[in-house]
Amino acid sequence: MKNKILLLSLMVIIALTSCSKFRYKQTEVKEEDKPQVSVTNTISIPVDKDVAPMTGEIPANNPDTVLTVTSTDEKFFLRNGQDANFIYGGRINPEDVYWVYEQTLDGYNLSLKYKTEVVDIQFERLCQNFIVASPSLTNVKYPKSMRYEQIIWTPREDGYWEVRMGTTERGCKSKALQDLQKLRNKDYDKAVPK
Repeated sequence: MKNKILLLSLMVIIALTSCSKFRYKQTEVKEEDKPQVSVTNTISIPVDKDVAPMTGEIPANNPDTVLTVTSTDEKFFLRNGQDANFIYGGRINPEDVYWVYEQTLDGYNLSLKYKTEVVDIQFERLCQNFIVASPSLTNVKYPKSMRYEQIIWTPREDGYWEVRMGTTERGCKSKALQDLQKLRNKDYDKAVPK
């Protein structure tokens, strides 16, 4: 009889312990069950093709389009003069990515890249520009017919870089260069080591 009570007690303890473990596993949140990031930013493509686009933190009130991006493999096209709100979905954390802008004749191709990802850019014509995260993470390609043109890197006020094929002397325009020139004054020039 004592053995039966001991056996019954042991079975009750095992049953209670296994049930508590089962309940714990049921309430455990898996990584893939966590809520998805949903942040909206705006991108404005200026009408003037010589002015670089800017990304804004606050969504536009009346955008021309609203696009949801869920991976860095997606590409988008915006025409000159368009505003777009981008919604980051899926597992994309907006703090870890940035927009690569590739200038076309009538707008920009946009692709989302991780800030630590190496980016390949391909120049096709004089005065074309790109906006990238870092010169050290950018592979530049160009046709053989443009091998004697200068590639110019200009820092932007948002922390990214404008890279263009061709100088201002060749007729190329640069919003980043214009902004940089505004910061240079007599005090700045005096402070520059020579």
